[in-house]
Amino acid sequence: MLSTIRGKAKSWIVKILFLFLILAFAAWGIGDIFANRTVGKPVLKVGSQQYTRQEFARDLQDRLKQFQQQGLSINAQQFAALGGIEQILSTATNRLLLEQYSDQLGLTIPQNVAIAEVQANPAFQGAGGKFDREHFLLVLQQNGLSEAGFVAMVQEDLRRQQLIGPSFATVVAPKALVDTVFAYESETRGVDLLAIPDDSMTGVADPDQAALEKYYTDNIAHYQRPEYRAVVILHLTAEEFAKQVTIADDQLKTEYETRKAEFETPETRAVEQVVVQDQAKADAIVAAVKAGKSFADAVQEATGGAPVDLGDVSKDKLPADIAEQTFALAADATSEPLKSAFGLHVVHVKSITPPSAKSLDEVKEQLRGELALAQAGDTMASAVNQLDDTLAGGASVEDAAAKLGLTTQKVDAVDADGKDRDGKDLGISPEILALAQQTDAGGTSLVSTLSDGSYAVVQVTSVAAAEPKPLTEVADQVKTEWLAQAHRDAADAKAKEIVEKLKAGGDLAALGTELGLTVTSSAPFTRDKGDPDNGVDATMAQALFNVKIGEAVTGRGSDKAIVARLTTITPAKPDENKDRLEELAKQLAGTMRNDLSSQFSAALSQQIKIERNDDVINQMIAAEQ
Repeated sequence: MLSTIRGKAKSWIVKILFLFLILAFAAWGIGDIFANRTVGKPVLKVGSQQYTRQEFARDLQDRLKQFQQQGLSINAQQFAALGGIEQILSTATNRLLLEQYSDQLGLTIPQNVAIAEVQANPAFQGAGGKFDREHFLLVLQQNGLSEAGFVAMVQEDLRRQQLIGPSFATVVAPKALVDTVFAYESETRGVDLLAIPDDSMTGVADPDQAALEKYYTDNIAHYQRPEYRAVVILHLTAEEFAKQVTIADDQLKTEYETRKAEFETPETRAVEQVVVQDQAKADAIVAAVKAGKSFADAVQEATGGAPVDLGDVSKDKLPADIAEQTFALAADATSEPLKSAFGLHVVHVKSITPPSAKSLDEVKEQLRGELALAQAGDTMASAVNQLDDTLAGGASVEDAAAKLGLTTQKVDAVDADGKDRDGKDLGISPEILALAQQTDAGGTSLVSTLSDGSYAVVQVTSVAAAEPKPLTEVADQVKTEWLAQAHRDAADAKAKEIVEKLKAGGDLAALGTELGLTVTSSAPFTRDKGDPDNGVDATMAQALFNVKIGEAVTGRGSDKAIVARLTTITPAKPDENKDRLEELAKQLAGTMRNDLSSQFSAALSQQIKIERNDDVINQMIAAEQ
């Protein structure tokens, strides 16, 4: 994948698009401007501004999670090798430079301006384009942000915009650039296609012994028998020790009384509300309800919208501005207008569910299990200490387990994937398998704590090294794969032969008929997408954008060779795609503005002192392995 990116990055248009990707990643590197920046030696110091260890660790984890979400598992060291750490630090440095310069100029953004910006953000608006506070709070919760902190972050963002916006707001992309990029991305091509199935190649003879032996040798890694280890496993779990623990009834009663609050369900209310900015509208809703209208009708009449249903909520789940008043209402009652930083709330309580509590009898077995596990933990810790001492004295895992009255699992052969010689999954946890793989033949692992809090020790009694399966064992498999490759090679050769005949004036349809095959046509495709449904993948598409009408290229599907002959070239049509032109102009202008902003930050870096603590950075990268 990385090689593909590097190859495509040679294209100037892809470089532009890649810049957009970088800028998108940069958004994750904003960091909490309201975070505590006083703990420990900072990663960066720009003037009086700091980029803390906590901010760096959070940004690094965010980037690694992004890779995981894309199905790519990399560690911090690998991310650093790809240039990711420098990207994080560059983003943070540029942000702090602008913050420091804003401080020097005395630029400020009032809180009410930031609140208005939040309310105007489409991401936080509900039906009718109005600010939805509940959705706003949910988004903040999902991202681990506080309300005050987010508003402060918006203030800082607006302050940076105030600093650089007037200078770069008028930047526009030259029409010639927009037209060139549009023409590049929007030109389409069409082709005639001849697919040559691999299994249509009838002249392929069975391989002789020499051919089989050569294919087997050339692909020997494909026929490897994995390494197998014979192991003895001792796995200590709290659940096993808990079976030996007896909990008296008086213990259960005491535990219940101590934890009684856990088994109480607080009062909840089914609540709906509307938030408006106009006192007159809020008063009109309240008045309409008092006059006998339903809450929904009153809201519709005053706002043209519908109330927001908050569901069944407890008091602590409501915003502090409205919680007390809401829980003072009776069922089917409506509040007076309640003021918050985001407007005027009118709240309606549809129903009330009173608090409840589970009895001792209802939770007795739950408590018994929890207390047993808690006591088992102490017992298990003691057993682990005894086990360490016994193993240190030279005892085998089996002897040590017998001394403690514990049971081991003996496995004659297991590979790194947890399978036996027959390919059966033995159900051994990955962590225990890792212990087995890390231990030499004849050795015993340390007694290790696993992620679930249990303990394990593994003794490796023997190791059968990985080795090739003999040809006699895999002869049928080798023959099948040799024939498949021979048919692929024959189909590819036939495709190249047809291309040469086309160069000499041959007709694609006639050449297909000779093979009993039919020519098809693709849909028009762009250079970046191709027409995969009809056999034109991205690689073939790129090749077809480098030939003239009438010329042909070859490609490969999963089980066929493909000949593609270019038939049509359709230039971009700017008059029919004005929306895309406008969008592209905005994107290119944004890229240019960001470039200017980077240059501005570079100039600031010559005036403002930047301190970078590489020792802290390296330590934190190492700690993430």
